[in-house]
Amino acid sequence: MSTLIDGGECCIIACIVAHHPESLIFIPFLLLFQVISAAVLSSALRAFWREEGRATYGCQLAFKTVWAALFGGIPFLVGVAFATSTRPGFARWGALWLIPVQIAVWVATFLTVLYAEQTLKSIAETLAHPDLLLMIFGGGLLVTGLAVLVLGSGEERFSRVVGGGASLLSGLAIFSVTLWRLLRSNG
Repeated sequence: MSTLIDGGECCIIACIVAHHPESLIFIPFLLLFQVISAAVLSSALRAFWREEGRATYGCQLAFKTVWAALFGGIPFLVGVAFATSTRPGFARWGALWLIPVQIAVWVATFLTVLYAEQTLKSIAETLAHPDLLLMIFGGGLLVTGLAVLVLGSGEERFSRVVGGGASLLSGLAIFSVTLWRLLRSNG
């Protein structure tokens, strides 16, 4: 795995991390794969436990299990390579804590989906309102643009101001218009 980060022909994620180790975006990005993988594996296990699931969905369950294992396993290995790398940029903030964090997030998600699937489904149905999803998207753009503007400095200041400003204004517009529509429809 060290050749993935140290080699010249590395994947996009490893290149980003190798050149910008201070980027904290990488860690939630890896954890997102752990959450999705654990949720799919837990859901597949629940389907297997049900008697009708064994006969009806045998191949689908096998596919989901292999897919989820690879979907979470490959980013986990990238995280292990990141955490154990001896590159100067990585070692300075001691990223070994990333290994137990990845495992803890995976186990917590797996157990939550396994034992509270119906509760999670009802919460997801409540949050699936189109206006609410647009507000979340707009808020994410707004926060991302603000972060780029505040944290953006150095050689590429102009491009960061343009990119961060565009993201901030787009997010503000989406969030504001959607909030206005939601408040107008409820009141």
